[in-house]
Amino acid sequence: MNYNTLTKKELITVIKEMKIQSTDNSRDIFISNISHDVRTLLNSIYGHTQILSKNKFLNDEQEELIDKILDASTHMIDLINEIINISKNVGLEKLNISDFELNTLIINIYSIFESLALSKNIKIVLNNELDSDFIIKSDKNKLFYILLNLLGNAIKFTHKGSVVFNCKKKDKNSILFEIIDTGIGIEASMQKKIFENYIRTQESNNYEGNGLGLAIAHKNIIALGSELKIDSMKNKGSTFSFVIKCESSKGNSLAFNKEVFELKEIKSLKKNNELFILIGKKVDKEKSILENYLNSKKIKYEIFNKEDELLNYLQNKSVDMIFLDTNLGNNNSIDIVKHIQKTNAKLPLIALTASVMSEDLTLLSKHFTNYILKPYSFSDIEQALIFFSGKEFEFEDKTSTRIENDFIVIENEELKQDILKYAKLGQYKKLSQIMEKINNQKSKKVLKTHLNNYNFEEIINKIEAVVL
Repeated sequence: MNYNTLTKKELITVIKEMKIQSTDNSRDIFISNISHDVRTLLNSIYGHTQILSKNKFLNDEQEELIDKILDASTHMIDLINEIINISKNVGLEKLNISDFELNTLIINIYSIFESLALSKNIKIVLNNELDSDFIIKSDKNKLFYILLNLLGNAIKFTHKGSVVFNCKKKDKNSILFEIIDTGIGIEASMQKKIFENYIRTQESNNYEGNGLGLAIAHKNIIALGSELKIDSMKNKGSTFSFVIKCESSKGNSLAFNKEVFELKEIKSLKKNNELFILIGKKVDKEKSILENYLNSKKIKYEIFNKEDELLNYLQNKSVDMIFLDTNLGNNNSIDIVKHIQKTNAKLPLIALTASVMSEDLTLLSKHFTNYILKPYSFSDIEQALIFFSGKEFEFEDKTSTRIENDFIVIENEELKQDILKYAKLGQYKKLSQIMEKINNQKSKKVLKTHLNNYNFEEIINKIEAVVL
């Protein structure tokens, strides 16, 4: 562009556009760096929690706590993705529609805040009127973020009393969500302003936060075709509610899909199959995540944390597959990949990356066989092995791990009747408390597993079988 030919007005416009572009570039770099650091830390939490979950000596309570950490970590990954999209001003209007079990999402949200409410001596109540197998079509990530923010705010701004989380069908294709608290409340003059970015009430300035959470939740609700309603009085409490339109699906159709697309879990390599993995990673303390998994499946491997050592080893040894962390070497490890592919063009190369910027992922897709985003699960590693290693595996028989038709043993007749009563009412929290009184540990585990899946009908069937 020849700037000499521009008028003063045109030149000012160009300078403004250049400033905007510079700001956008700086923002993208900032987001990329923050995302990378958070994902790397979360990978350590998520990976080591998975290792703990495989410990055969855990008791029921420890297993339940670990499951909650894994659930929270999974949702944190979705939350990071959502924040990145919103920070880049993209994705707000885009919906990622899928079938999912609404009850599972509700229980995960509730379990995240249950212990926090208890630590503040606040009563938290879940009133869920949906069927146990209720499945909907909507944007799961957006709905999760909305409920996470609204329920989190209710707990944060309530010091005594209760927080009530209601979920019920308003009509055939509409779900009503309500979060009611007895907290500090919001003045009428502020009730519209709090939907704006970085706006906080005077009272909320004494609490942690930046005034973005509710604004993001509000925009997500709009994206789902709804509106967020507030009914609040200062020092009395608040009610936040919204209705989402969704398509309901029958439970058996989703069960069929689960059966067809169910991820396979590797048990071991098939006889006469050998697999040798080369791993390039820079951060030593992350090694145990991959090491633990590969050791558990008796898969041989070598790990190197220096580029030259990895390449020298590869010159003298034959390997079947490489997992390469993109923090090893320069330029997202692309230079290492190019060097490897000069002599091993068909060798499967899997990138392990904490970057979610589209430009970086496009580059990885071009040079690597595939990439895995941090934090990654054991399942992510397994699918890479299944699809790209070219080896044959024996798989775990998942039918053997399902809950069998165990005969429930409960000697106290009054306890049986209480469990039956509250299962018919769908009272999750009350049932959870009552089931702690069951002496037979196997029976307790079976019933609590059904409870955590919100399967009240199966609890009723098992108790009625005992009563009869």
